[in-house]
Amino acid sequence: MFFCLDSTIYSDCYGAYVNNKTFPRQSKLIEYGYNHQFVCHKQEFVSGIFKHIHSNTVERFWRELKKDMKIKYTRHKYLLHIARFTFLRSLDREKQLKFISDQLHNYYDEISYVTK
Repeated sequence: MFFCLDSTIYSDCYGAYVNNKTFPRQSKLIEYGYNHQFVCHKQEFVSGIFKHIHSNTVERFWRELKKDMKIKYTRHKYLLHIARFTFLRSLDREKQLKFISDQLHNYYDEISYVTK
């Protein structure tokens, strides 16, 4: 998975991206240019200071994705399945159709430009 620099990443305090040996804990992702907000599940599940810092949403997303992959017996093309699942779950029907329409419009504009 890739993130744009200056993105804000919300996570738990997993040792791969948070130095748990310092007090207070420090993000290892800041040195790579990310704004990293995290919550320690040993102490709380939602940050007491910043209520928007929690990992419940992403944990629910992954739980639902894994369930969907089991139901559909996904054994290959994982990235395609994840992209489809994300597209269908994150956009309502009207925004899905607008996105597809815009992409088709851009595609045909590029083709007509190349063939001129």
